[in-house]
Amino acid sequence: MDTASPPHKFLLAGCLLTILAACDHSTTKPAASPESNETDPLPQIQIGRSEQVQISEPILATGSVFAHKTTNIVPLVGGLIEEIRVNVGDRVDQGDPLIRLRQTEFELSVKRLAHARDLAKSELEDALRNWDKANRLRQQEVISQETLDALETRVAVSTSKLGMAEVNLSLAQQELTDSIVKAPFRGVITKRFVDEGAFVPSVMRSESPVVQLQKIDIVIVQIFVPETYLTSVSPGMRAIVHIPSLGQTFESRVALINDNHELNTRNIELRIGIANPDYVIKPGLFAVVKLYPEAREIRILPPESLLGAGQDRHVLTVEDGKVQRMNVAVKALTDGSLELLSELDPDTNIIVGTQRHTLEPGNPVTVDQLL
Repeated sequence: MDTASPPHKFLLAGCLLTILAACDHSTTKPAASPESNETDPLPQIQIGRSEQVQISEPILATGSVFAHKTTNIVPLVGGLIEEIRVNVGDRVDQGDPLIRLRQTEFELSVKRLAHARDLAKSELEDALRNWDKANRLRQQEVISQETLDALETRVAVSTSKLGMAEVNLSLAQQELTDSIVKAPFRGVITKRFVDEGAFVPSVMRSESPVVQLQKIDIVIVQIFVPETYLTSVSPGMRAIVHIPSLGQTFESRVALINDNHELNTRNIELRIGIANPDYVIKPGLFAVVKLYPEAREIRILPPESLLGAGQDRHVLTVEDGKVQRMNVAVKALTDGSLELLSELDPDTNIIVGTQRHTLEPGNPVTVDQLL
């Protein structure tokens, strides 16, 4: 049998040693790094605290413009309309004549009742003269007491007749005065219901008006706000009224809060007066109103601190170096801040920022910055 030459034997031995050395190198584990035995660093967080502030959050409402006063004018006495002295759009002052009824019947009634008064007055004077004579004769015992008593009765009756005649005359004179209807206040004619020649009953017998008069040198803006604002609104509070159709804004104050609560809508009626000397603002216009309640003190959460939604609103706090969960009740304000409605210690450290979404109650943390 042939045997390998010595050079070939040395080559084979070298290859085997090389393979064994490679195997030993691949199975050898590196020495552990000194850093791998250290604890991972704790998360560094930012915290904030609730803040006490004063706010006056506006209340926004819409409403309509109304006249300060609106009266449908009806004559106090019935009669034929002879003249209507105003038309729609006319400005009138208090006491200006608006309507004149035919005067003839009223003037004749005054004359007739004046004569009736004069007659009653003459009868009384005659009764007094007769009683005076009879009284002297009775003292002389010329006439009986019964005769004197009869004359005294006649004096009393004549006195009553004169009184009734004077009252009737006064009523007729008042009807004559009322046959000319005058403006009860300064304003503008906004409607005219009839024309000359129409017969109108008295106000006691009919509610058919002749003209409508509105007082609009002051107009009223009527708005309704939810009953939840009852404790926030008060007479005299500042109000900014914007009328889009005019492109104008007016500053005023709440004049009245109606005590009659709207049961169906659960709303409260407020009225706001606006001076309107030039009659620029018309009744019926749409209005947008901002009310400014008195400033109140509240506590707000720091920004980017609230978690959860609905009934599961909460914040994460830091206590003894660990994350704690605290349920809170909040109210969103118009500026985007959150009013804290729950009790919370002002010194409570609240976790803020996006990192709060990665933390769980019980996690250890370190505070990096107090905002």
